[in-house]
Amino acid sequence: MECLFTGKTQNEIKQLRIGIQSSGAEPGSSLYYGERPYIQDNLMMTGEFNKEAGQDMITAELTRIVARYDVKNADLDYTLESVSIWNAFPEQTIGDINFSDFTPARIRRLYGINEIQENKILGGLYSYENFVSSPEQNDDVSTCLILGIRNNESGNLGYYRVNANLQGRPQQIRRNNAYTFTVNSVKGTGENTEEDAYNSSKNELNVQVNEWNIDDQGCIVSLMGIIFWRWEQIMLSLINWAVTVTIKYLQPVKVHCPYPISVCHPELRLN
Repeated sequence: MECLFTGKTQNEIKQLRIGIQSSGAEPGSSLYYGERPYIQDNLMMTGEFNKEAGQDMITAELTRIVARYDVKNADLDYTLESVSIWNAFPEQTIGDINFSDFTPARIRRLYGINEIQENKILGGLYSYENFVSSPEQNDDVSTCLILGIRNNESGNLGYYRVNANLQGRPQQIRRNNAYTFTVNSVKGTGENTEEDAYNSSKNELNVQVNEWNIDDQGCIVSLMGIIFWRWEQIMLSLINWAVTVTIKYLQPVKVHCPYPISVCHPELRLN
């Protein structure tokens, strides 16, 4: 199989587009909450470095190309039962994305999770970057979460939409950043289905949205099968452009299956 980077310069590789798509599963099917296009321990990461003449050891800073969403329910009268991602951007460039080059329709429903413990989801929900200058509660371009929340007293399960942006501000979903949604209180019964919540103009949740860079936190990530903590340095030993990965770590790491890392010159094409 031909490598995706074959015959391309570094700048051309940075503009390559990586797509994602929904399974299109219908409500009630096993795939509606069962199929996940992103695997937490195998998120694609990218980095860029320069090799000086005579240098055989370099440090590469790698970042994930996706954003992460965490959800916590602080209203003890209710139980969080599911979360799904809607209006996901369908493409991502390997390098920095220029949204003016894109005019795609969003993926209406990307995927969802209903395996929830202790009223929260930490990790497991991801999407590509997105930018919307003027997001609306029920628009079809702003990346949003649909929360399934059950009233503990009545047993009623309602669905609620929450856009991934601060109230009154543009939406700018950025790679390698995490967005934490904290439900402080539930103010209404919600909608009967995810679809109804997606189209609803009502805001029946008191939600706080916080954003932080994943690398500023002590979370575990994965590099091509190698699990490590965020403060580790990824050392690339270059001998005749053969790459050996060495990881200096603060916590024990588990090496699953180290794969080769592709290296290219800014102007030369990779053969």
